[in-house]
Amino acid sequence: MKLRRLGLTLLLVPLSLSLSPTPSNSQTWVNPADNLQENLHRLQTERACRSCYLRGVDLSGTDLSNVDLSGANLSGANLSGANLSGANLRRAFLVEANFKNATLQKTDLSSAYLAEADLGGADLSEADLQRSMLDSANLHQANLMQANLNGTQLVGVNLGDANLSQATMLGANLQSAIRFHQVNLCGATLPDGSTSQQGCE
Repeated sequence: MKLRRLGLTLLLVPLSLSLSPTPSNSQTWVNPADNLQENLHRLQTERACRSCYLRGVDLSGTDLSNVDLSGANLSGANLSGANLSGANLRRAFLVEANFKNATLQKTDLSSAYLAEADLGGADLSEADLQRSMLDSANLHQANLMQANLNGTQLVGVNLGDANLSQATMLGANLQSAIRFHQVNLCGATLPDGSTSQQGCE
Protein backbone atom coordinates (compact mmCIF):
# COMPACT_ATOMS: atom_id res chain seq x y z
CA MET A 1 0.00 0.00 0.00
CA LYS A 2 1.47 3.37 -1.03
CA LEU A 3 0.89 6.63 0.75
CA ARG A 4 1.92 9.22 -1.83
CA ARG A 5 1.53 12.15 0.51
CA LEU A 6 4.16 10.76 2.86
CA GLY A 7 6.25 9.03 0.20
CA LEU A 8 6.09 5.72 2.07
CA THR A 9 5.65 2.21 0.83
CA LEU A 10 4.46 0.09 3.74
CA LEU A 11 5.67 -3.48 3.57
CA LEU A 12 4.30 -5.10 6.71
CA VAL A 13 0.61 -4.26 6.83
CA PRO A 14 -1.68 -1.48 5.60
CA LEU A 15 -1.68 1.53 7.85
CA SER A 16 -4.31 3.96 8.99
CA LEU A 17 -2.26 6.97 10.08
CA SER A 18 -3.10 9.78 12.41
CA LEU A 19 -0.82 12.78 11.98
CA SER A 20 -2.06 14.70 14.98
CA PRO A 21 0.65 15.91 17.35
CA THR A 22 2.07 13.50 19.88
CA PRO A 23 0.18 13.88 23.18
CA SER A 24 2.00 15.61 25.99
CA ASN A 25 3.79 12.85 27.87
CA SER A 26 7.12 12.33 29.61
CA GLN A 27 7.91 9.48 27.20
CA THR A 28 10.31 10.32 24.35
CA TRP A 29 9.66 8.16 21.30
CA VAL A 30 12.45 7.32 18.90
CA ASN A 31 11.76 7.53 15.18
CA PRO A 32 9.04 10.10 14.39
CA ALA A 33 6.07 9.62 12.08
CA ASP A 34 8.16 9.87 8.89
CA ASN A 35 9.95 6.62 9.88
CA LEU A 36 6.88 4.42 10.30
CA GLN A 37 8.03 2.11 7.52
CA GLU A 38 11.36 1.60 9.26
CA ASN A 39 9.66 1.01 12.60
CA LEU A 40 7.31 -1.59 11.15
CA HIS A 41 10.21 -3.33 9.42
CA ARG A 42 12.07 -3.49 12.74
CA LEU A 43 9.02 -4.95 14.40
CA GLN A 44 8.66 -7.57 11.69
CA THR A 45 12.32 -8.61 11.50
CA GLU A 46 13.53 -8.11 15.08
CA ARG A 47 10.24 -8.78 16.90
CA ALA A 48 11.02 -5.65 18.89
CA CYS A 49 10.59 -1.91 18.56
CA ARG A 50 11.13 -0.35 21.96
CA SER A 51 9.93 3.26 22.40
CA CYS A 52 8.89 3.33 18.74
CA TYR A 53 6.34 5.70 17.26
CA LEU A 54 3.58 3.50 15.79
CA ARG A 55 0.64 5.78 16.29
CA GLY A 56 -2.50 4.73 14.39
CA VAL A 57 -1.01 1.67 12.67
CA ASP A 58 -3.22 -1.22 11.55
CA LEU A 59 -1.89 -4.48 13.02
CA SER A 60 -5.24 -6.23 13.26
CA GLY A 61 -5.00 -10.01 13.23
CA THR A 62 -1.18 -9.91 13.34
CA ASP A 63 0.94 -12.41 15.28
CA LEU A 64 2.80 -10.23 17.78
CA SER A 65 3.36 -12.87 20.42
CA ASN A 66 6.39 -12.24 22.64
CA VAL A 67 7.33 -8.97 20.87
CA ASP A 68 8.96 -6.15 22.80
CA LEU A 69 7.01 -2.90 22.38
CA SER A 70 7.86 -1.49 25.77
CA GLY A 71 7.48 2.28 25.84
CA ALA A 72 6.06 2.39 22.31
CA ASN A 73 3.37 4.82 21.19
CA LEU A 74 0.52 2.79 19.71
CA SER A 75 -2.22 5.27 20.50
CA GLY A 76 -5.17 4.83 18.16
CA ALA A 77 -3.67 1.64 16.71
CA ASN A 78 -5.88 -1.18 15.44
CA LEU A 79 -4.80 -4.41 17.16
CA SER A 80 -8.17 -6.12 17.02
CA GLY A 81 -7.84 -9.89 16.84
CA ALA A 82 -4.05 -9.69 17.15
CA ASN A 83 -2.05 -12.25 19.14
CA LEU A 84 -0.01 -10.36 21.76
CA SER A 85 0.41 -13.22 24.19
CA GLY A 86 3.60 -12.86 26.20
CA ALA A 87 4.35 -9.48 24.64
CA ASN A 88 6.10 -6.67 26.53
CA LEU A 89 3.98 -3.51 26.44
CA ARG A 90 5.28 -2.11 29.69
CA ARG A 91 4.85 1.68 29.87
CA ALA A 92 3.39 1.73 26.34
CA PHE A 93 1.07 4.54 25.32
CA LEU A 94 -2.12 2.85 24.09
CA VAL A 95 -4.80 5.51 24.43
CA GLU A 96 -7.87 4.71 22.28
CA ALA A 97 -6.16 1.61 20.86
CA ASN A 98 -8.42 -1.15 19.55
CA PHE A 99 -7.69 -4.52 21.19
CA LYS A 100 -11.13 -5.97 20.56
CA ASN A 101 -11.00 -9.80 20.72
CA ALA A 102 -7.20 -9.71 20.89
CA THR A 103 -5.15 -12.34 22.76
CA LEU A 104 -3.09 -10.80 25.57
CA GLN A 105 -2.41 -13.83 27.74
CA LYS A 106 0.49 -13.22 30.14
CA THR A 107 1.16 -9.88 28.42
CA ASP A 108 3.10 -7.26 30.38
CA LEU A 109 0.97 -4.11 30.38
CA SER A 110 2.28 -2.77 33.66
CA SER A 111 2.29 1.03 33.91
CA ALA A 112 0.78 1.24 30.40
CA TYR A 113 -1.60 4.04 29.47
CA LEU A 114 -4.84 2.48 28.12
CA ALA A 115 -7.37 5.26 28.65
CA GLU A 116 -10.41 4.80 26.41
CA ALA A 117 -8.90 1.67 24.84
CA ASP A 118 -11.29 -0.97 23.51
CA LEU A 119 -10.49 -4.33 25.11
CA GLY A 120 -13.94 -5.80 24.57
CA GLY A 121 -13.81 -9.59 24.38
CA ALA A 122 -10.01 -9.62 24.76
CA ASP A 123 -8.22 -12.46 26.55
CA LEU A 124 -6.13 -10.86 29.30
CA SER A 125 -5.82 -13.94 31.47
CA GLU A 126 -2.71 -13.79 33.69
CA ALA A 127 -1.79 -10.42 32.18
CA ASP A 128 0.20 -7.93 34.26
CA LEU A 129 -1.75 -4.66 34.40
CA GLN A 130 -0.44 -3.37 37.70
CA ARG A 131 -0.27 0.43 37.97
CA SER A 132 -1.69 0.82 34.47
CA MET A 133 -4.25 3.48 33.51
CA LEU A 134 -7.51 2.17 32.03
CA ASP A 135 -9.83 5.09 32.72
CA SER A 136 -12.98 4.91 30.54
CA ALA A 137 -11.68 1.78 28.77
CA ASN A 138 -14.02 -0.92 27.47
CA LEU A 139 -13.53 -4.33 29.10
CA HIS A 140 -16.96 -5.70 28.23
CA GLN A 141 -16.77 -9.53 28.14
CA ALA A 142 -13.00 -9.43 28.58
CA ASN A 143 -11.27 -12.36 30.27
CA LEU A 144 -9.05 -11.11 33.12
CA MET A 145 -8.82 -14.37 35.02
CA GLN A 146 -5.78 -14.33 37.34
CA ALA A 147 -4.74 -10.93 35.99
CA ASN A 148 -2.67 -8.57 38.14
CA LEU A 149 -4.57 -5.30 38.56
CA ASN A 150 -2.84 -4.09 41.72
CA GLY A 151 -2.79 -0.29 41.84
CA THR A 152 -4.56 -0.03 38.48
CA GLN A 153 -6.74 2.98 37.60
CA LEU A 154 -10.15 1.73 36.39
CA VAL A 155 -12.22 4.89 36.73
CA GLY A 156 -15.34 4.74 34.58
CA VAL A 157 -14.30 1.47 32.93
CA ASN A 158 -16.98 -0.78 31.39
CA LEU A 159 -16.70 -4.19 33.08
CA GLY A 160 -19.99 -5.66 31.93
CA ASP A 161 -19.85 -9.49 31.82
CA ALA A 162 -16.07 -9.47 32.32
CA ASN A 163 -14.31 -12.38 34.04
CA LEU A 164 -12.03 -11.26 36.89
CA SER A 165 -12.05 -14.53 38.77
CA GLN A 166 -8.91 -15.00 40.87
CA ALA A 167 -7.61 -11.61 39.75
CA THR A 168 -5.80 -9.37 42.24
CA MET A 169 -6.89 -5.73 42.57
CA LEU A 170 -5.15 -4.49 45.70
CA GLY A 171 -5.33 -0.71 45.79
CA ALA A 172 -7.10 -0.50 42.42
CA ASN A 173 -9.37 2.48 41.78
CA LEU A 174 -12.79 1.31 40.54
CA GLN A 175 -14.60 4.61 41.01
CA SER A 176 -17.66 4.87 38.73
CA ALA A 177 -16.90 1.50 37.12
CA ILE A 178 -19.79 0.50 34.87
CA ARG A 179 -21.71 -2.78 35.40
CA PHE A 180 -19.36 -3.93 38.16
CA HIS A 181 -22.23 -5.98 39.60
CA GLN A 182 -22.20 -8.13 36.45
CA VAL A 183 -18.55 -9.14 36.81
CA ASN A 184 -17.41 -12.65 37.74
CA LEU A 185 -15.21 -11.92 40.76
CA CYS A 186 -15.04 -15.43 42.20
CA GLY A 187 -11.91 -15.72 44.29
CA ALA A 188 -10.68 -12.26 43.27
CA THR A 189 -8.75 -10.11 45.73
CA LEU A 190 -10.59 -6.80 46.00
CA PRO A 191 -8.99 -3.36 46.47
CA ASP A 192 -9.45 -3.58 50.27
CA GLY A 193 -7.75 -6.99 50.46
CA SER A 194 -10.90 -9.03 50.93
CA THR A 195 -11.73 -12.05 48.77
CA SER A 196 -14.85 -11.87 46.65
CA GLN A 197 -17.44 -14.62 46.29
CA GLN A 198 -19.36 -12.78 43.57
CA GLY A 199 -19.96 -15.14 40.66
CA CYS A 200 -19.00 -18.29 42.54
CA GLU A 201 -21.39 -21.20 42.10
